[in-house]
Amino acid sequence: MERTTSLERNAVQRQATAARTPKAAPARTLNRNVLQRRGVPIPAGARAIASAQNSVDGTVAVSKLTSMGRILWRGFEGFQGTPVERQIVNALESGNLSTRSIAINWTDDRGLNKVWTGTVNVRMENPQPLGAGGTGTTTGTGGGSGSSGTSTSSTSTTGGSIGAEGGEKDKYKVSGSGSSSQADTQGEAQSSSGSQTTGATSNDTLQRYTCTIVADIYLKMTMDVSGSDYVNPFKWGMYAAEAMSGPDDMSDSVACGTWTYEVSTGYAPAPAAAH
Repeated sequence: MERTTSLERNAVQRQATAARTPKAAPARTLNRNVLQRRGVPIPAGARAIASAQNSVDGTVAVSKLTSMGRILWRGFEGFQGTPVERQIVNALESGNLSTRSIAINWTDDRGLNKVWTGTVNVRMENPQPLGAGGTGTTTGTGGGSGSSGTSTSSTSTTGGSIGAEGGEKDKYKVSGSGSSSQADTQGEAQSSSGSQTTGATSNDTLQRYTCTIVADIYLKMTMDVSGSDYVNPFKWGMYAAEAMSGPDDMSDSVACGTWTYEVSTGYAPAPAAAH
């Protein structure tokens, strides 16, 4: 019978023990980056279109925030009726959705003070074309005019008189007068004027879409330990440990309704006018 060494027996025992020991399940963690990439950014230059299909509801995002808050803090009363609710509802129900990122920073002093921070990013998904939205016209013009002129003139005048008289023996009388006048006028006038107008017209083609508005949410809760109402730090610490029912931050997303918009698909020269 083949003999085994003590080292071989120990190796076999370790392998058997490892086989019987259940492996721990991998920790479940939320990947914030993956969750926040739901949907795509709303295109730059997108213009809201009034439509009966529009149904963006900011309270849906507030309800999602509240459910997330109750995971982070047991007994959380919710974000309804708080500045956070007003901030989110005003942004999502503005019609044009000009605010695409909403920052959360609110101290909740109900019970133990808690600081809620995070971000609500407004994105979209499932854009569907509704047909051409129309065209816009862009026209540019330009022109100018000018004139110039010069003129010169000169005038001169000269004059004089002479006279003499003799004695009685030789009477004579000479008198004379003369004058001359010269006027030179020289003029030159030049003028030029011009006017020119140029113009170009192009058409902007618009495309209309409908989409689903998505709120990507990141929420974090921290304890406000700077408050002066915590008389008994040990008791406060125990209560806080019991109330913190899970992680201190998390991410999630929720669809908030339908939105209609139009965007430019490019410029094209306007067709030439018929002669």
